[in-house]
Amino acid sequence: MKKHLSFILAAALTMASFPAVTVSAADDDKKDFVVIGDSIAAGEIRDGFVEHNYGEILADYYGGTVANYATSGMDSDVLLKSVKELSDEQKNAVKEAECVVISIGGNDIIHYFSKSMLTYFAEPNPANDFKNFLKAGYTEADIPEEPTIDDLMKMVDADSVANFSKNMVNALELLGEIRGTASKLRNSSNGYIKTHIVKNLTDTIAEIKSINPDAEIVVQNIYQPVQLTPEYLAKTYGSGSKYIDIVGQVRDVAEGLTSSFDEQLAAVAADTGVKKADIRTDFTSMEDGVTQSDANPGHAAYFVDIATGSLSTGDVHPNQKGHLAIASKIITTLGDTHNDGGLLSDIYENLSDKASYPVAALKTYEAAAGTYMMGDVTFDGIIDGRDATMVLTDYAATSTGKATKFRYRQNITAEVNGDSIIDGRDATTILTYYAKASAGTEKGSFDDYIKNNK
Repeated sequence: MKKHLSFILAAALTMASFPAVTVSAADDDKKDFVVIGDSIAAGEIRDGFVEHNYGEILADYYGGTVANYATSGMDSDVLLKSVKELSDEQKNAVKEAECVVISIGGNDIIHYFSKSMLTYFAEPNPANDFKNFLKAGYTEADIPEEPTIDDLMKMVDADSVANFSKNMVNALELLGEIRGTASKLRNSSNGYIKTHIVKNLTDTIAEIKSINPDAEIVVQNIYQPVQLTPEYLAKTYGSGSKYIDIVGQVRDVAEGLTSSFDEQLAAVAADTGVKKADIRTDFTSMEDGVTQSDANPGHAAYFVDIATGSLSTGDVHPNQKGHLAIASKIITTLGDTHNDGGLLSDIYENLSDKASYPVAALKTYEAAAGTYMMGDVTFDGIIDGRDATMVLTDYAATSTGKATKFRYRQNITAEVNGDSIIDGRDATTILTYYAKASAGTEKGSFDDYIKNNK
């Protein structure tokens, strides 16, 4: 028996001299990506960029590359223009890509809505003593051509609007203005989404297909970020504050707009043969049987840092958890999933608050990340010499003071003998099982083998 084990160990050590096996998608699952669109796709957040945007996560998952041409502030006009004017290098990246992911539409809606509301707030209102609602120093002439939410927050006197809205008649007037603007955006026949965003997006898809007719194209819908709990609103603004009513109105309008955009995007996807990634549903992430309401507004605040003390300081961009959720959704939308031991599961497993990960979105992540089993360090569903090689190669490196190259799940699957150390003994155990299973002397699973040989 000792000779047999010595042979196994010698074989494992010999294998360790070969190049390390990498953990990645199978060759036939390999995908190169092009990501194009707005600040969401670029990975922008209020104070910089997320550590790993979803384009990086996708490339790691599929063992490919990513060319990210997303830029902050991009709307559908700029998107179409950018695709028409791709450089030779960019055009070649599109031509070679297996998948092109598009994030667009949010800035178009923000520009249209903000421009309309700023115009309304800049006009003297009879019910406001013929005063407007702009902060001192601002006039209608200061309204940008394509204003943002930040411009809205910066230019509008929120206290004046809140005081104005204390009167029910005034509040109904303001709500009517908000809903009227939203209606002009949403109308499925001649609304701005239909006539402008949808048209530009359809033309963009045609341009991409003319470059690479074989690429899978995924277009993501728009999530609704203003989903703040009653407890948070009461703590931030005070119970009974008019601000809470305003936030509620903003949320209702935003829900309607993102719902309408989703419906019209689904029609685009059906007409053009592309895939729609439903980010909106996963960010809202309502559990089965739970209806969205003021008491249960949704879980977007987990995926974007909107709950920071006020709407003026909140961020509507996806945080790292948001990019994890988007990557997971795109993976399941593409349908090519495998057991992951890379960046996707690394990010999730290292979350400090993963216990709070919203249930519905968690199901998407779990479908993308798959499962793992002890001893399968390469995540190919087979326990063999390649797994032992990876363990020994990493052990050899760490024994000389180098940092481990194992990711979170690899550390779990590699430490098989229960001593909390990854070393040659783990490799020997894996290789011994493989040898016995190959010879037919071990009939059970690797877990059974470990239990029976403790």
